[in-house]
Amino acid sequence: MTRTLRAVLAIARADLRERTRQYPFLWALGFVCWLGWLTSEGTLRVQLGDFRGRLDAAWIGGSLAVTASNLLALVGFWLVRGTIERDRVTGVGQVLATTPLTRGAYLVGKWLSHVAYFGLLLALLALAAVAMTLRNAEAGGLDLVALWLPMALVALPALAFVAGLVVAFEVLPGLRGGFGNVAWFFAWGMLSVASMQLGPVADFSGLALTRDSMRAAIRAEHGVDEPSFTLGGGPRRATRTFAYGGLDWSAERVGLRLSWIGLGALVALAATPFFDRFDPARRRFRVRGPAAAGEGVSVPAVVVVRSAAEAHDLPPATRGWSAGPALVRSELLRVLRGRRAWWWLATAAVFVASFTGADPRGPGALALLWPVLVWSRLGAPDAAVEPLLRACPHPVLRPLLARFVAGVVVGLPFVAARSLGSGPEGWLVAAATLLFPPALAVALGAVAGSPKAFEATWTALWYLALQTPSLDFLGATTTPNPGPFLAAVPVLLLLAGAVRARRQG
Repeated sequence: MTRTLRAVLAIARADLRERTRQYPFLWALGFVCWLGWLTSEGTLRVQLGDFRGRLDAAWIGGSLAVTASNLLALVGFWLVRGTIERDRVTGVGQVLATTPLTRGAYLVGKWLSHVAYFGLLLALLALAAVAMTLRNAEAGGLDLVALWLPMALVALPALAFVAGLVVAFEVLPGLRGGFGNVAWFFAWGMLSVASMQLGPVADFSGLALTRDSMRAAIRAEHGVDEPSFTLGGGPRRATRTFAYGGLDWSAERVGLRLSWIGLGALVALAATPFFDRFDPARRRFRVRGPAAAGEGVSVPAVVVVRSAAEAHDLPPATRGWSAGPALVRSELLRVLRGRRAWWWLATAAVFVASFTGADPRGPGALALLWPVLVWSRLGAPDAAVEPLLRACPHPVLRPLLARFVAGVVVGLPFVAARSLGSGPEGWLVAAATLLFPPALAVALGAVAGSPKAFEATWTALWYLALQTPSLDFLGATTTPNPGPFLAAVPVLLLLAGAVRARRQG
C-alpha cells in the first residue's frame, strides 16, 4: 500500500512539474486573472433578478466560487487534457510500462496531478479575491474564512470531479481524440443543467446550493421569492441589494461537497479496464487515420530513397506558385485519408440535412460543426510534415495559404447548401461562415501547436452564434453580425504567418 501511494504521488508530482514549466500554464494563469478582472468589473456577475448581494467577503467569495466551479470547469478540462497521450507519443509511457506501476495507480496519479493543477489556479483566484474585497467592499472587512471557504468547498470539489472526467475521456474509446474535446462542451452543459435542476445529489458545481442560500437571504430581508438566477453578463444590472451571509456549512453539507472529490477519483479508477498501459497488444480499439499521430509533439521525419533508380522514379519538383494546387490537394489528403466509412456516411447525412433544413437552428446548423475535426487537423502542425516543409521554398506562406484554402474547400459544400435560396443578403453571412473557421483553425493551430484549442473555441463560438445576435456570423438569428468575423480573417492569417515565421526563423 505504501509503495502504491508513493507511485501515485510520484506520478502526480512529475506530471505537475512538467506542465507548470510549459507556456500553456502561463495561458491558464492569464485566463484566471482575466476571469477575476471580469468579475471585479461586474462584466461577469452573479445576479438574481433585480437583486445582487452587498459587496463583502461572503458575497465575493461565493460569487467567485460558483464562477470557478462552472466556467473554470469548462475551460479547465481543455487546459489539463492530453497528458496521457503526451506520455504515449514521447515514449514516457513505454518506460513506465516496464515498471511495476499498475494501471489504476497511474490513472489516479494523473487525476491527482489535475487536481493539484486546478488547486494552483484556485490559489491565484483566491489572491485576486483578496484584492477585489479590499477594492470593492461595500460592507464588512477582510474575512478570509468567508472569502476562501466557498472556494475550498464549492469550487475545488467540482474541479476534482472534472479532473476525473478528464482522465476518463483520455482513456475511453471514441473520446480520446478530437471528438472528446467537442463532446465535453455538451457534456458540461448537461452537467450544469443537472446541477441546477436535479437537487443536491447531482449538484457537482454547487450552483444550486449557492443559489438557494442567496434566495433565502433575499426572502429574509425583502420578503420576495426570486426565481431567476444569472451567472454571466448582460446589459441589465441589478439595482437592489441584500445582505448575504454565506452558506451555513453544516457537517452534512461539508460531507456532500467533499464526496465529489472521492467521486472524481472513482471516475478515474473506473476507466482502468479501458487503459492499455501503453501496450499496443492491449489496444482493442486502435486509432486510425490522422488521429493516430501525436498532437503538437515534435518528432524527426526522415525520407529514405534506397537507390538511384528510386530517385529517378520520383516525380519532378513543381516550381513557382503552380505548386499551390498540389499543396492544397496534399493537405486535403492528409486529413481525409484513413477516415472510416461511417464518417463519410454521416457527412453525407449532415450535408443532406443542411440542404433540406429550412430552420437555421435545426439539423442544418450541425453542418457547420461537423467539419471541426477536419479544420482542426489542418490548422495544427504535422510532426512528420513540418521538417520537410522547412526545406522548401517559401516555407511559411505556401503551407499557410494551402491549409487555409483546403479548409475553405472542406466547408464549401456545407456553406453552399445552407446558402441556396437565401438571396443576395445571405452572401455576407456565407462568406464569413466559409472563411472565418479555417482562418481561426490555422491561427490557433500555429499558436497552440495542437488541434485542441480550435476544437474547444469553435464549438463554443458555434453554440454562442446560435444564441446571440451580436456573435451570429452563421445566419442563425434574425439580425446576424458577420462583419467583425470577416474582418478578423486577414488578422488571423497574419497572426498565423508571424508565429510560423518566428518558429522557423
